[in-house]
Amino acid sequence: LDASEIVIVRYDLPFGLSAEPDESLGQVVVTKDGKEVGGERVGDILRQTTYWRGRQPGLFDVSKNAGNFDLVVQALVTNDLAVADEIVLVFERPL
Repeated sequence: LDASEIVIVRYDLPFGLSAEPDESLGQVVVTKDGKEVGGERVGDILRQTTYWRGRQPGLFDVSKNAGNFDLVVQALVTNDLAVADEIVLVFERPL
C-alpha cells in the first residue's frame, strides 16, 4: 500500500479473528475489529501469522497464499494449545 503501518498482534490461545478474502485486493482482510487496544481493525490486511509443523514454529506468508483461503485457515489453526500458548499476527493497516 502507498500509505500504511504495520500492526503486530499477540493473542493468547484460543483466539478469534474475523477476516475473509477480498477479491478486489487479492488479500485476506479483517471484517470485525479485534481487541480494543492495539488490535486489528476493519480493513486491515492480514500479512503473516505464526504456524506450526509438528513442534517446529514458522512464519506463514498469508499475502502470498491469499488466493487459497483454506490454506490460510489451515495455517491459522496450527496455532494450538498443544504446541503454543499464543499466536502472533502481522497486519498492514491503510492510513
